Amino acid sequence: MGQAGPGNAEAMAENAVPVALPQGLTQNIPGTYLFVVERISHGQPVEVLARRLVEVERT
Repeated sequence: MGQAGPGNAEAMAENAVPVALPQGLTQNIPGTYLFVVERISHGQPVEVLARRLVEVERT
């Protein structure tokens, strides 16, 4: 899980959000991942702004 912000969309357009690997692993696990962009208010998610499924393959 990663996080960027708070900030406006223009300020965060080029930010990379690091992926946290499970303890003891050095590579991402192949599979389907759901990335979600949410609007946060008072520390709680209140709106989903975008979703994207990403397929990770081991090469």
